[in-house]
Amino acid sequence: MYDDQTWDFCPMNAVNGIGEVPRGEAFTMKHNDLLDIQIATTQRIVQELKEFDNLYCEICNEPYFGGVTMEWQHRIVDAIVDTEKDLAQHHLISMNIANGRSTVKDPHPAVSTVNFHYCVPPDTVAMNDGLNKVIGENETVSVVQPTCCTVRRPGISCLLAELCTITLTTPSPRNTQPEHCGTTSCLGAAALN
Repeated sequence: MYDDQTWDFCPMNAVNGIGEVPRGEAFTMKHNDLLDIQIATTQRIVQELKEFDNLYCEICNEPYFGGVTMEWQHRIVDAIVDTEKDLAQHHLISMNIANGRSTVKDPHPAVSTVNFHYCVPPDTVAMNDGLNKVIGENETVSVVQPTCCTVRRPGISCLLAELCTITLTTPSPRNTQPEHCGTTSCLGAAALN
């Protein structure tokens, strides 16, 4: 929850009869009455979307703002896994990790994708290479000058960094790339400049 103004119209606000939950505690394990509703809502969403194979579940957008705890996020992941256990279709589960960069520690085993915002340069790929999970960048907005290049370039850099660290470990056909990129910026810089 970004601010009090957003909290004022949030369905989890106490004015909606869910209990006296402060804004900074809405995504924690502190209020069982609210947590029960969040889990029931998660289960309902998963059930309603069970036929669709073209989506993934992101636990919380930008959880690093507003007091969202990792324990709460893991509980929601558990609710998704438990709800899907007897379903034919299982969806990928994603967690948004950081604005910029961070090393992921002790990821939930059911999370298949870790997403970052604004990871320029895309060094988060190298920082988290050993996770054996998809590493993505799902928000790349330039507030200074939002043009095609300033919005797409960070995403393309992240993609190329992933290709570099995961796939391109042999010389390119023209032998213009190093045999193995020790850092993620070498291919991204070469390809985008």
